[in-house]
Amino acid sequence: MLNLTKQGLLLQKGKGDSENNIDSGDSESVYMASMLDSGNFVLYDEDSFVVWQSFDHPTDTILGGQNLTTEDDLISSKSKSDHSSGCFYLIMQNDGNLVAYPLYNRFSDLDAYWASNSWNLAYQPHQLSLNIQGFLCLDGSSDRLCLYDINKNRKQSHRNTTSIYRATLDIDGNLRLYEH
Repeated sequence: MLNLTKQGLLLQKGKGDSENNIDSGDSESVYMASMLDSGNFVLYDEDSFVVWQSFDHPTDTILGGQNLTTEDDLISSKSKSDHSSGCFYLIMQNDGNLVAYPLYNRFSDLDAYWASNSWNLAYQPHQLSLNIQGFLCLDGSSDRLCLYDINKNRKQSHRNTTSIYRATLDIDGNLRLYEH
């Protein structure tokens, strides 16, 4: 059961199970919650200001309209049915490089198995963004480097406007872009 409290959300799994509190992280009281069409779950105060949102806390996935900002990371799941931390992570480093590492070497730059090499660009990207049209890009303050466009082989007039996109660091350590 999910209960909305003034401190945030309280998740009660069942009789005798411990409670999990999703704290708003702010001194503001939580007044209401909303699940947006984008997939962003948002907590608001009584003045309708956002005090917490799920888009600020990525796990293994970013959705269209969500960003992976500097020092944020995605961590793969253990398996398709076990969503606890798996073996890989992808981090948007503060030097502008998007890098994938095995989780056991989280603090070693030596074992990266993939890197965007965007640290040497004229601009410094500060986020990985997936927009609602299916473009996965590294965004800087003055420029954008698109890594992938899921619609690149479609004719412009036949683009699906009802698609939802997600980029997930899968259990095998590959970042995959999905369309639903």
